[in-house]
Amino acid sequence: MKKSLVMILVVILVLSMQVCFAAFPDIEDSRYKEAIEYLNSISIVAGYEDNTYRPEKVVTRAEMAKFLVTTMEADIENVSDSSEFLDVPNSHWAVKYINVAQKNELIKGDGDGNFRPDDTVNYGEAFTMVVRMLGYDVDIEGTGVWPNNYIDRAKELNLTDNVESFTNAQGANRGSIAQIIYNAINKVYTKEEYPLISLVNKAFDMINNPQSANDLYA
Repeated sequence: MKKSLVMILVVILVLSMQVCFAAFPDIEDSRYKEAIEYLNSISIVAGYEDNTYRPEKVVTRAEMAKFLVTTMEADIENVSDSSEFLDVPNSHWAVKYINVAQKNELIKGDGDGNFRPDDTVNYGEAFTMVVRMLGYDVDIEGTGVWPNNYIDRAKELNLTDNVESFTNAQGANRGSIAQIIYNAINKVYTKEEYPLISLVNKAFDMINNPQSANDLYA
């Protein structure tokens, strides 16, 4: 009975992915295609109104806040839309994500009461944010030179896998951010820490390899 219920749930996930899955025409030749499609299938990243993803576009701080908070599966419905920052109006599309990111110290303000939501994020900042999200920053703060200390930890966690060559000050594009978060989910989170991802992994495998359905009965 249990196996049947699991199978039904996975089939539902597969069918819903096939119906809702957004195929972005501008990622066909991107090295980040797999990561983007995967994260889109579990609603962590999304495209624009013209159905493009724009993988080469450098991510903004507001976008990064949404990516991180969504990856954390944080419930933002009950989060206040009263902005914590002078330059983020209460009507800003990402105000709730920014509030959660700030509360969890994933992304900090500039010290003058501003968040700078439209400023772009470089690789040093991006890896710092993701390492913080994963909770691996406890023994880093106050040691070493930033952002090298965070980049080193990111490499230890395999967060840099398949990310094109970069410099710390270089703007991080939406494609590489998808890859970094993809790496975080698949190489850092365990089945117990991210149970939904474990189930979606099976569903995603079934889309690409129908034979993997047999694994459900292993």
